[in-house]
Amino acid sequence: METYTIRDIARLSGVSVSTVSRVLNGRPDVGEETRKKVEDIISQVHFVRNASAISLKASLPGVVPVIFRGRQNPFYHRLSECLMSDPLSSALPLVTDVIDEEADEFKRAWDISREKHALAICLAGSGADDTDQILPGLSCPVLFLTTSTDGTSLQHLPSVSMDDEGDTCRAMHALLDMGHRNIAIFGKSDHPMDTMARRMNGIRTAYLERSLDPSRIFHVPCRFSPKDAFHAARQFFAQHPDVSLAFCLSDTMVLGVRRALHDLGISVPHQVSLIGMDGLEMDDYMIPSLTTIEQPLVQLSSHALTLLRRMVAGETCEGEHILVPGCMRWRESVSKPFCST
Repeated sequence: METYTIRDIARLSGVSVSTVSRVLNGRPDVGEETRKKVEDIISQVHFVRNASAISLKASLPGVVPVIFRGRQNPFYHRLSECLMSDPLSSALPLVTDVIDEEADEFKRAWDISREKHALAICLAGSGADDTDQILPGLSCPVLFLTTSTDGTSLQHLPSVSMDDEGDTCRAMHALLDMGHRNIAIFGKSDHPMDTMARRMNGIRTAYLERSLDPSRIFHVPCRFSPKDAFHAARQFFAQHPDVSLAFCLSDTMVLGVRRALHDLGISVPHQVSLIGMDGLEMDDYMIPSLTTIEQPLVQLSSHALTLLRRMVAGETCEGEHILVPGCMRWRESVSKPFCST
C-alpha cells in the first residue's frame, strides 16, 4: 500500500500543508467545507499518522511558537509550509504567528510566553541585534531561523540560516565577471549584523576582493514590499541611467522594481539586469524569469526542527550556528551589460 504524507494530503485536497495540519489537530479555525474536503481525502487514501509522534506531542505541556517577521513577504509562507510538512514537525506542538517587519519580535515572544506555556520559541526573519533585554527574562530557549546570531550580542543563542554573506559574495563575483560595475542594492538593514547587512557585506566584499571602488555600489533603502520598492526604484533610476544591475535583497521587492523599470522604458535585462534573493514560486513565471539566490528551505526546516526537538527535550544548543549554502538560480533577468560600465 502506498504511503501518503501530509504534503500529499495537501496536494490532493488543494489546500496548504498548514490547513491539513489544523484539520488533523482538530483546530477550529478551518471552514467546514474545507475540513470535509480534507477529511474525505484522508479517508480515501487511508492516511495514518505517526502514533509515536502523536503520543510525544500530546505529552508535551505547552507549545512551540514560530514567529515570522514579515507579513508582506510570501517567502515566510513557503517557509511555514516547509516546516509544517517536515516529518520532524509531527512530534512538536508548533504554532505560527506572523508579525509586521516593523514590529518588535522580542516583545511578541515575551507576550506569547506569558499567554501560553512556550517550550521553545523560534524567531524567523528576526534581526539578531542588541535588543536582547527581553530575552533573558524568557523561561524557554530561543532559536533564530534564517538569521545567523554568530558574531552578535546574541551569539550564545543557536541559529540556522543561509550563508547570506558568502552567497552574495559568490554571486557578485559572477556578475562582475559579466562586466557589471555600477549596481544598485534595494532593501534596508536595521543593524550592522542582521541578515540584510550580511548580504550587503557580501556584495561589497566581492568589490574589495577585485580591488574595485565600492562607491560604485548605490544603496537604495526601502521596505520589503513591491509598493515601496516600486517608488524607490522609479526615483532612483530616473536619476541614475548608468546603473546596469539592480540587486534586490529579497524577491519580494522584485515586482516593484521590475514595474518601475518598465514604466521608465528600461529593458530587463538588456539595459538593467535584475537579481533577487530567497526564492519564490513566481520567479519562474516572471517576464523575464528571475535570477535569484534561493534559500534551501528543506534543509533549513530540517535543521531548525532538529534543534527545536533537542531544546524541548532539555538539551543545550548554546552557540550552535548552522549555515546552509544557498542555491544560485540563473534565469533570464541577468545578462552582460549592453555597454561597458
